[in-house]
Amino acid sequence: MEISQARLNFAKSIRIQMNGERLDDQSCQLLGQLLQPLEGGCPIVLDYHNDTARCDIRLGDEWRVNPTDDQLLQLRYEFGEQAVELVFG
Repeated sequence: MEISQARLNFAKSIRIQMNGERLDDQSCQLLGQLLQPLEGGCPIVLDYHNDTARCDIRLGDEWRVNPTDDQLLQLRYEFGEQAVELVFG
């Protein structure tokens, strides 16, 4: 089994930390562009936080992706290496 196939079979979600203090329309549009073209089976969970609150936002089924190496690299480049996590188990 290739790593990409194992990732697709066993990943529970992609978790992306979103700082509400620095979030703007451009960041939201960029996130949509990076996720939209690669629809698939892995759900996206946004770990949204600001100075007063934190919550998990699970995006709808139309936002599921096949987490490719390129896609994960682009997300980490745009939102930070530590901000993007592939969740297993």
